[in-house]
Amino acid sequence: MKLNIGGVHNILEIARKYKCRVFIPSTIGAFGPESPRNPTPDFCIQRPRTIYGISKVHAELLGEYYYHKYNVDFRCLRFPGVISADMPPGIGTTTDSWPQVFDDHNAREHWGWKPQVDLDG
Repeated sequence: MKLNIGGVHNILEIARKYKCRVFIPSTIGAFGPESPRNPTPDFCIQRPRTIYGISKVHAELLGEYYYHKYNVDFRCLRFPGVISADMPPGIGTTTDSWPQVFDDHNAREHWGWKPQVDLDG
């Protein structure tokens, strides 16, 4: 809880002060049972049922606040699965499927980002 809330605040303060860009990973745990599905819109009711999910919603909203208030370039991505060393490969984890679902076009175009391994190249 301290890391997800206090840590994000510290990162955003540093980004504001030094004009850095920020990427904070989120999770589908930021949604709750009342959240619409198939497809879930970008802006909808979230109401997560876990402290972890609540801390991720806090990070998303705090990043949006810093964008509007201080023009901090903030990005957030809600990963659709669990990434864990305990999960055997090939079970449909996010890391197994990311080339098919992750569109890095905006990061390449707006930030000049280049991946370590370029699957398009």
